[in-house]
Amino acid sequence: MPSGLLVSIMASSSVEAIRQKVNRLLMPLSPRLATEVQYFAIMHRKLCLKSPQDFNEKIQWLKLYHQIPEIPMMADKYTARAYVRKKGLADLLIPLLGVWSDAEEIQWQSLPRAFAIKTSNASHTNIMVYDKERIDIPRITSQLNVWLRMDYGARMAEPQYSAMTPRIIAEELLDDKGKGYLTDYKVFCFHGKAKFTQVVHARGDDFNVQSQWIVDSNGESLNHFGEESDLFAKPEQYDFLISAAEILADSLPFVRVDFYIENNQLYFGEMTFTPHGGAIRHFTREVLMMMGAWIQLPKAKTIGYGR
Repeated sequence: MPSGLLVSIMASSSVEAIRQKVNRLLMPLSPRLATEVQYFAIMHRKLCLKSPQDFNEKIQWLKLYHQIPEIPMMADKYTARAYVRKKGLADLLIPLLGVWSDAEEIQWQSLPRAFAIKTSNASHTNIMVYDKERIDIPRITSQLNVWLRMDYGARMAEPQYSAMTPRIIAEELLDDKGKGYLTDYKVFCFHGKAKFTQVVHARGDDFNVQSQWIVDSNGESLNHFGEESDLFAKPEQYDFLISAAEILADSLPFVRVDFYIENNQLYFGEMTFTPHGGAIRHFTREVLMMMGAWIQLPKAKTIGYGR
């Protein structure tokens, strides 16, 4: 099928499943072409890889041409734990309750009443269990195995996920002071320096955002990002949070490091190298250009997925 027709199908349809099917078709043939088609479908503009300028373009370039071997390990929700320990931040890990390669292996009776269970090699594949006695275990088992077999990297044109070993992990359920939700602190780090934090407040299982702030490393609002300008209540752990993010980011050109705070305790969430698949639309063009200027691309390409 000609690439122009693929772009037309993806751009004209609002059905996410169609875009994912096209990605699965193209990824084995050319991750670069799959990326270009997906980018056009989402952003409605051609992706520039020869001379990338804005944040999205540079994230796509890094994804295709600077896939160092450590990236899948750091982005995997299970193997990232070893990286966090290596960096001396083991105290930030959410207590692990179990790890399995098949949902049929889960010993449900050994798990506590409340816990979080998820696959390690994808995004949005989490189940929050607040009362084990009220869940449909066969249904959850089936869903976990569907997620486990899913090639998320091929579906979303993010090949680092395809390089991971699929696992199911269960962790203690974080619930800050019984609120039923957590606040996400998403720290955007460029070459080891935390530039800003996207604070997502009151996001539940349905990923419904009630309020959001963009703040700098001191917790001061950055109104030019176009987010809410209400006063951000800086938590007492915020300085340590920024320090921990920079330790984990090391010298990487870009990574977003996520954290949670429960009952005044800081916890590591995950590391993300392609936020929104490298197609962020909620920032203005000016902001994306500013973020792009913070990334200095390597002079030489590493072995990657740029075919």
